[in-house]
Amino acid sequence: MKPLASDRAQKLRLTRVRVGTSRIHRLGLFAVTAIKADTRILPYLGEKIPKDESARRAAHGNAYIFAFNDRYDIDGQTLKNTARYPNHSCEPNCYTLSTLRTIWIAALRDITPGEELTYNYGYGAEDYELYPCHCGAKNCCGYILDPKYWGVIKRND
Repeated sequence: MKPLASDRAQKLRLTRVRVGTSRIHRLGLFAVTAIKADTRILPYLGEKIPKDESARRAAHGNAYIFAFNDRYDIDGQTLKNTARYPNHSCEPNCYTLSTLRTIWIAALRDITPGEELTYNYGYGAEDYELYPCHCGAKNCCGYILDPKYWGVIKRND
């Protein structure tokens, strides 16, 4: 049986990245091949769960809960979810794109082979001191924080 075009596309998409040791934090995701700007690289896989269940799992230490919409989040704590490996950066090369069905990690700009894939996690200003940033970017704000809050927080130097 011939694979569907979407199956072939998924296999090609997965060959573009690899998990490896990151200078930012533990493990990261790295480009194996060149990736053009605005390319959808990986979907964020996991169980779609209601917000109350999401809060419960997060309170028990699950760091892979991703806000999906007003009613649901995605629990990405599954080995199938390679999209859980990009680290935060204040100068990212990727962004997240929400569709009706899932969340994608997409290229913000052209990415070269070997480059670590990063996006801004966009955390809110509440308790920002608990989330120091180690991205090493020239314009790092010092915290894992949405850029809209950068002008209102005390820089972590």
